[in-house]
Amino acid sequence: MNNFLPSPFEWCAVSPGDVVLTNIEDPFNVAAFDMAKYPITNAQFQVFVDAEDGYSNADWWNFSPAAARWHIGKEPTPIPFPGDDLPRSSVSWYEAVAFCHWLMAKTGEKIGLPTEQEWQRAAQGDDSRLYPWGTAYDRLLGNTGEAGIKVSTPVTQYPGGASPYGVMDLCGNTSDWCLNEFNMPDSVSFSGSEIRAIRGGSWALSQYSALTNFRGYNYAGDRVNYQGFRLVRHT
Repeated sequence: MNNFLPSPFEWCAVSPGDVVLTNIEDPFNVAAFDMAKYPITNAQFQVFVDAEDGYSNADWWNFSPAAARWHIGKEPTPIPFPGDDLPRSSVSWYEAVAFCHWLMAKTGEKIGLPTEQEWQRAAQGDDSRLYPWGTAYDRLLGNTGEAGIKVSTPVTQYPGGASPYGVMDLCGNTSDWCLNEFNMPDSVSFSGSEIRAIRGGSWALSQYSALTNFRGYNYAGDRVNYQGFRLVRHT
C-alpha cells in the first residue's frame, strides 16, 4: 500500500473480541481485521481524484443505484483544510465507498470501510474504555471542540491518543464513516438505507461525541467538513 498511496499509511492488527453497541442488547462478535492507523489524508484521496481511472470512472459507483445516481455530474468538493497530511473531509459515504472499490482493484486486497463494531473494537480493545487512551478525557490527546483548534490537524499530531491497537485519531479531528446502516447495525448492504453510521467525534464537536461508544449518523450523500473516513482490511 505504501507504494501506491502517499505516506503516512500503515495497518494496525486488531484482535477478535466482543463489542456492545449503545442501546443494542446483544453483543457482536468481531473477527480479527486490520485497520488503517490514520484517516485517509488529502494527498491520499487526491490520488483517486486525479487518476484517469479514478473518481470519474462510473465503474466504482455501480455498487448501488443510489450511488450511481449521486455520482452523475458530481465533482469532489474543494479541500476544506489544505495540507497533504490532514484528513480528507467533505467526503460523502458514496465517495468513501467508491474510493475503497477503486483501491481494492488497484491493490488486490480486500479493503473497505469499517463497520461500527469493528471501529469500536479498534477503539476500545478488551476493557470497554471510554476514550481510545483510557477512561478520562484529555483535550491534549485528541482534536475535539474542547481543544479550541477549530480546524483539522495532521493525522500524526496526537500519538498519545492512540488506541490499544495503535490506531490514531479515533477521538476527534474528523469523524469516520462506517459501512453499516445506522438503524440496522448488522446490515452492510450497499443498497440499503442511506442513513449510515459515523464514529469518533471531530474538531467541531464536543468530547461526548468522541466517546468510543457514541453512535452518530448522516445521510450517505452528505458532505461535511468535519467528517472523513478510514480503511479496514480483511484477509
